[in-house]
Amino acid sequence: MALAISISTHSIASPANQWQDGLSGEAAIMLGYTKDNSQFNTDNKTTDSLNSKGKNQNETSVIPLGSLQYTFDNAKSQLFAGFSRADITLGHINAEFGYRRNLEQYGVLAASVLPNLIANTTWADPYVTGQDRSETDSKTQALRIQYTDIFSTGFGLDLGVGERNIDTEKSGSNLSLTSTEQNQLKRDSKLLYAKSTYQTMVSRGIILKGGLSFLKNNADGDAMSSNTYGVEASIIRLSSAYSTAFSLLYDQKQFNAENPVFTKKQTDKVMAANLSFSYKEPFGLENWNAVALAGYQSTNSNINFYDSTSWRILTGLSYNF
Repeated sequence: MALAISISTHSIASPANQWQDGLSGEAAIMLGYTKDNSQFNTDNKTTDSLNSKGKNQNETSVIPLGSLQYTFDNAKSQLFAGFSRADITLGHINAEFGYRRNLEQYGVLAASVLPNLIANTTWADPYVTGQDRSETDSKTQALRIQYTDIFSTGFGLDLGVGERNIDTEKSGSNLSLTSTEQNQLKRDSKLLYAKSTYQTMVSRGIILKGGLSFLKNNADGDAMSSNTYGVEASIIRLSSAYSTAFSLLYDQKQFNAENPVFTKKQTDKVMAANLSFSYKEPFGLENWNAVALAGYQSTNSNINFYDSTSWRILTGLSYNF
């Protein structure tokens, strides 16, 4: 999801007509490289100015991923848990646990929880200059309901509610702000997410998918509260030997009140692109896949401090069972 939980998560799931009773899943190990210049990258401990984006930072990492499904009730019910590769390209690592019900010609209904088992880090006060900023944990939990291929039409709905909590909130405490102005910067929030999708097979092995999304971020501070409107489109190519997918996403985020640090109301435009490739049974290895993913995201804000770009490349092997 785009719930900065990013409820922009996509569960790893087989089509309902391929479900079989029993245990199945995927395990993957990925080598990743990231380059970004966000002020909120915690490697950018010190900034000399609030009028520019962060310095470029590079990072390599090893990321284990996996998903697990248990199907029962004559292939009509499924318990699932796991992490999504799609989220990793956007910098999110979200676990999801839930239940799916195959309604046959009426579609697939799923309910899940995203507990944010791995806390993200951010700044207790992002607006400190000339000295090291202190890190704090940021956690987002969510509940999610998905209804896919509604009445076999190709349409789907994705709904979620959640909350975001900052362990230590000190935004603006290092500046000459009144207590009322500091309260405008509080980031703890309630989240509401809705997304509609449509997908269709335009020819053998080629699927087109589109979506419209809305995210309401109701923060304790009005300057941090926002509404985000998004659109996305994907093309997926499937064959017996490989699969590829390419996605484009665009979000417009509008904040509710003037940010007292910059004396203006923030507006962000976010563009992202993702490309993935999976090759089945490399070197004749049964049930294995070679996987490569790449993601790019750019945030263009009317406040330079919030501008950022990021690149992520991952490659590795996955095993299906």
